Amino acid sequence: MSGKFKTRLFTTDTVSYCQELLLKETWEVMYQEHDINEIFNNFLRIYLNIFEASFLVIYHNKHKDNTWITRGIRISCQWKISFYL
Repeated sequence: MSGKFKTRLFTTDTVSYCQELLLKETWEVMYQEHDINEIFNNFLRIYLNIFEASFLVIYHNKHKDNTWITRGIRISCQWKISFYL
């Protein structure tokens, strides 16, 4: 069984970049509105743009064809991948 799935890259560098972008944002749009729904929509739009710019999407192919790989090897591979990222 195989398929594609996506994950986001969360590292200390990407988190600090996101924090930096949030600090640089002026948020003036929020203070100019009087309607709470518009304020929330503006906040959400700004936040999601910063989030998507900071944490990139990585696409993976999921392969389950190798039934000979033991559970221990799979766990070791997962640790290796997490350390690499």
